[in-house]
Amino acid sequence: MAKHLLLTIILNLACHHIVFCQTFRQDIESIAYIDFPSRPKVDDTLDSKSYHYLTETERYYVVAIPVDKISANNVKKNGLSDFYNVLIADYVNAMHGKLITTTNFEVSGLKGVEIQYTSTQVHESLDLRFERFVFTSKKLFMYSFWTSSVNESKTASSRETFLNSMYFLTSLFGLKQDTEE
Repeated sequence: MAKHLLLTIILNLACHHIVFCQTFRQDIESIAYIDFPSRPKVDDTLDSKSYHYLTETERYYVVAIPVDKISANNVKKNGLSDFYNVLIADYVNAMHGKLITTTNFEVSGLKGVEIQYTSTQVHESLDLRFERFVFTSKKLFMYSFWTSSVNESKTASSRETFLNSMYFLTSLFGLKQDTEE
């Protein structure tokens, strides 16, 4: 009995260790981090920096930071909600997509918005997309999970784990959204 209990504990710890080690914590701009399933590819171009990872099982994980500086005064003047609404409309339109849902959320004390939409732009087979937007300190952070509509329920856990792993070091760097909203 004691051997059986000890073996069960060891197997549980080993399984937990294997699952835990299958993620790669990616530093984002030295002010945030997110857990990818494995080391992402990094692209740094003139207009954005992105981290992305495509699995063999039709899952695409992305974090993108556009280089364009966003005026905090414009966000403050128009309000964070209005800023996000215009951003969402422009983004979904640029992706030739169809918006399904919009949900507000908070991460590390910052207000963000998540959208679910469909599109075949960029990657045809990954038509169902979940995108989160967080504006802070004159930067826009966009992080996404793409999958196929037929795999939505099968990939839900991976999606939630990835999207909920984003963490901003708000107190360490004094990050704020520069808005009175």
